[in-house]
Amino acid sequence: RTINPKFLYYGLKQLWLNQFANRTSQPNIAQPIILAQKIPVPPLAVQEQLVSEIVLLEGIILEQGKQIEQAGASKRLVLERYL
Repeated sequence: RTINPKFLYYGLKQLWLNQFANRTSQPNIAQPIILAQKIPVPPLAVQEQLVSEIVLLEGIILEQGKQIEQAGASKRLVLERYL
């Protein structure tokens, strides 16, 4: 079955693999633990639709984060100017 690379990326991120890492100075995850994880793989058209939606939402989140930063900077200027 074909898999969209970005879909795989988001699927792997969703697994939170760090939770399985040992807590040594060089954290690692045993191969059997990784191989036991499952990522559902829908048809390619569905994967592409999901990736498009995620990318769109990430763009919105990024833009709103910039607006929040700008609002914070504006607030600091008002506080510095008047208080």
